[in-house]
Amino acid sequence: MFAPLRYLLFSALCLSADLLFAQVTIDPPSRSFSRDGGAGAILTLGSGAWTGQTSDDWITITPRTTGNAGQSCIYVIDSNFSADTRTGEIDINGNIHVVSQSGYSATLSPTSASANLDGGEGAVSVSVDAGVSWSASSNADWITVQPASGISSGTVNYTVDPNPGVTTRNASLIIAGQTFVVTQTGTDVNISPKSVAKAYSSDIIQVQVTALVGTSWSVTPNASWISVVDDGNGFGDSTITLAVGSNPSYLERTATVSIGSATLSIEQAGTPNLALDIIPDEATADPRGAFGSAAILATPDAPWFAVSEEPWIIIAEGSSGAGNGNINYVVSANPNVEPRSGRIGVSPPVVDPSVDLSKQLFCHIKTTATADEGSQDLSGWNRDLTGSLSTEFDGTSALKVVGQNFIRSDDAFSLACWFTLGEVDAVNRLIEVERAAGSYTALYVDASNRLVFASAGETVVTDLIVEADAQYQVLVATETNGSTTVYAGKRDGSIANVGSLTFGQAPFPADYVVPAKIDVGRASLPSVGNLTDASIDDFRIYGRALNADEAEALFEYAGTAEPYGIMTYTGDPANVLVEYNLR
Repeated sequence: MFAPLRYLLFSALCLSADLLFAQVTIDPPSRSFSRDGGAGAILTLGSGAWTGQTSDDWITITPRTTGNAGQSCIYVIDSNFSADTRTGEIDINGNIHVVSQSGYSATLSPTSASANLDGGEGAVSVSVDAGVSWSASSNADWITVQPASGISSGTVNYTVDPNPGVTTRNASLIIAGQTFVVTQTGTDVNISPKSVAKAYSSDIIQVQVTALVGTSWSVTPNASWISVVDDGNGFGDSTITLAVGSNPSYLERTATVSIGSATLSIEQAGTPNLALDIIPDEATADPRGAFGSAAILATPDAPWFAVSEEPWIIIAEGSSGAGNGNINYVVSANPNVEPRSGRIGVSPPVVDPSVDLSKQLFCHIKTTATADEGSQDLSGWNRDLTGSLSTEFDGTSALKVVGQNFIRSDDAFSLACWFTLGEVDAVNRLIEVERAAGSYTALYVDASNRLVFASAGETVVTDLIVEADAQYQVLVATETNGSTTVYAGKRDGSIANVGSLTFGQAPFPADYVVPAKIDVGRASLPSVGNLTDASIDDFRIYGRALNADEAEALFEYAGTAEPYGIMTYTGDPANVLVEYNLR
C-alpha cells in the first residue's frame, strides 16, 4: 500500500537530475543593431523546452515563440525613426538577451559644460534631420532638463542646483542619444543660506558652514551694522550666528560677510517709521513781501516734496529733498488791505505706493458723534462740510465741501465714500461735482437700483444693484486721459470693478473743480434733487486715480480713525504744513 522509503528517495533524485540536465542557456547574451533594424537569432543550449517573450513593441519574436534546446529563437527589429538609442530585452526561460539599437545621427553643441557651486542655467543645441524625434533626460536629481522631448533640431535647457558639498560632482544628460556631461565644482567652504533679506529692525542670522575637517576659515563682517555673536569652530562643519542692527534710514541697505572663501549677502529694508517735521511751522511776512526759510527734519534718506498752495508764495529753493534740508521761499507784496494767509505743504515719502492711502489725500471727512460737532477731516488739509455726515439726509438740503483749493497738475481724481439707502426703487442722488459752468458729474442710484456714474452727457451704468438698509463702499477713479473705473461692493462682501468708461471730457477738470463745487447728498443728474432717507460716511477726495490694490485697501481700512499705511510721522499723518499769516 505504501511505497518503500528508498523508492521515494530514488524518485526525488531522478527528478532533480532531470531538471538539472533540462536547463536551457542562450548565446549570445546581447546584440546591437543600426537604426534600420534587422533580424537576429539566439542559440539555445542545454536540454528541455523554452519560451521566448518581450515587452518591447519594436521587437518581434518570429516564427515561433517556443521550442526545444538546440533550436534558435529568431526575432525582427523595427527601424528606429528617432535619434535616441533604445534598449530592449528578450526573456528565454529567465535568460535575458539585451537588444540595443542606435538612432538617427545627432549632434550636440556644446558637448559638455561646467557650473560653479551656485549652479545656474545652460542650453544645448540639438541638430538632427527634419522630422526626427528625440528625448532628453538627466541621470542626476540635481539637474533638470526642459523640454523632455522634441522633433527636428531644437534646444534643450537645463538647470543645475547649487552644490551643497565641498567636492566636485558630475552628471550626464542623454540628449538625442548623445551624452552631455556637466561638471559642477565644490568649494573649500560652502554656506547656507548664501543670501538673507531682513526687515528694518534688529535681528539674528544663523549660517550653516560646510567644509572639510582640515579646512580653516574665519568670519569677517564688511559693515559696521553687522556683528558676530558666535563665530563657530573656525574649521570644518559648523554654525555661526550674526546680528544686524536696526536700519535708521528710509533706504534699503546691503552688505556682505566673508566666511572663508564664501560670501554671505545681507539685504535690510529701510525703516517704515518715518519722521517728518518743520521748524518753524508758522511765519509772518511784511505787507511789502518777504524772504523766508524753514528747516525740514526727516528720516535719513527719506524723500519729501514741498508745494505752495498760493501763487503769491514762491518756493525759491528746496522744493524737494531727502533727509534733513531747508526750504527758502519768497512772499509777494500784499496789494489788499485785508491780511491773507497761505500754506506750503510738505509731503512725506510713500513707503508702498500700491497701498498707501495718504498720498495726495485732499479730503477725508468722517462722521462725528453729533451733528452740531461738524464733520472731521483726517487728511490734514482742514477741509470740511457745511454740516455733519452724521446727519440723515431729509431731501431738503445737501452738504457742500469747503476749505482750501486743491493743488493738481492734471485731471486725475478720485472720490470715495460709504453710503446707505433707506428706500430704493427710486432715484437716490449721492454726490455731484460741477465740472464746468452748467456741466455736471454725478454719482447716483437709478430707479432700477443700479449704481450710476455720469459726466457731461456720458454714463456708466454699473453692475452693482443696491439694496435698502445695506452699507456700500464706492470709489470712482479717473485717470488723466478720462479713463474712469468704478469700484463698489457691499461692506459685508468684497469690492470689485463694477463699471468703466473712457470719457471724452474730463469728469473732474483740474482747472475748474475746487472744494466749493462738490456737493454731497444732491445732484443735477439724472434730474435735480436732494438725497432722502440715506446716510453717507468716510468721504474722501484724491488728487490722483487710485488703482485696484488701493481700492481693496480702502475697502478694508475705510472707517478707521487713522489713514491706512505702514508709515508713522512725528507731525501730521498726511502732510506737515507751514502757515504764513500776512498782515
